[in-house]
Amino acid sequence: MRCVRCSACVQDCPIYEVTLWEHMSPKGRLLLKGEDLKDVFFTCLTCARCEIFCPSGFEIVDEVEKERTRLRTERVLPEKLIDITQKVLKTGNPYGCESVRFEAEKCEYLYYPGCSTIYRAGEVFESVLNILDYVEIDYSVEYNYCCGSTLLRTGESGEAARRNFESLRDAVERTGAKYIITSCPGCYRTIKKDYARLFGGLGVEVVHIVELLDQKLSGNSKLDIKVTYHDSCHLGRHMGVYDAPRKVLSKMATLVEMESNRERSLCCGGGGGVRAAYPELYQLVREKRIDEAVESGADILVTSCPFCYMNLKKSGRVEVLDLTMLIEKVLMAKPSTGDRN
Repeated sequence: MRCVRCSACVQDCPIYEVTLWEHMSPKGRLLLKGEDLKDVFFTCLTCARCEIFCPSGFEIVDEVEKERTRLRTERVLPEKLIDITQKVLKTGNPYGCESVRFEAEKCEYLYYPGCSTIYRAGEVFESVLNILDYVEIDYSVEYNYCCGSTLLRTGESGEAARRNFESLRDAVERTGAKYIITSCPGCYRTIKKDYARLFGGLGVEVVHIVELLDQKLSGNSKLDIKVTYHDSCHLGRHMGVYDAPRKVLSKMATLVEMESNRERSLCCGGGGGVRAAYPELYQLVREKRIDEAVESGADILVTSCPFCYMNLKKSGRVEVLDLTMLIEKVLMAKPSTGDRN
């Protein structure tokens, strides 16, 4: 009832921009809710860009995810998402890789790297570890299972996420940790927001690595390069973290903005299961984002999301780094003595 059919959300939907099919727009999805139309609901990136422009403040992504849950109960979803679900349930990760596990020891900070960082972007994992060593905090790595973000965003009710919630809850009790650090915005949103909604939370503060580094890093040296920053959907629109990565980046290099930035940032194209189920749409949206990066004149496109990093670098048209990789490049070039704070 709150949707006023004004179409304000349509013009800024990344999927609508590359398809021009109104049934694949936020308004179209709301109008068709209840119909047996798989592609209508599973082509949504769940990027929440439409909500920025909705004059009624309608939570469109929540409605899409609820409809995905209904469709899942009827086994009406893309085959690729069924396959990913089975992989998560069998192996503990959406990539179907042989399980890698880290058991944390006593510490103040638990670092939870997430599936993409562990199984597909190991260079990000190594950068985070080097940076955490550099800033000299008391941390340990904890990872056993997928946080559940992939399945939650594609309509799973939350039972798959419970396994990791219970694992992290046990780790917090075992280690006495006061904080959980994530480097993946999907994990950040899931552990901080969804676990609180579904299970009551973990009783510790959850921070993204860029929020921690905003507090811990000084700006003693810069690279003589221009960088532009890609706001990932989960860190930006879903969780409201816009300033911290820009403050950190500005200490490391010259920051230039793309045309679509902060709350208006374009999705990398891979969110909401679209990369897996609709690769042709993912590539079209990705290239629109890469166009903006090229037009900015930046030397490097930087993001704070391992999944966005993986997706954007596949274009091959511009150098792409995770923010932690750029930070490592700057920090490791500094003398090892002196004030690290």
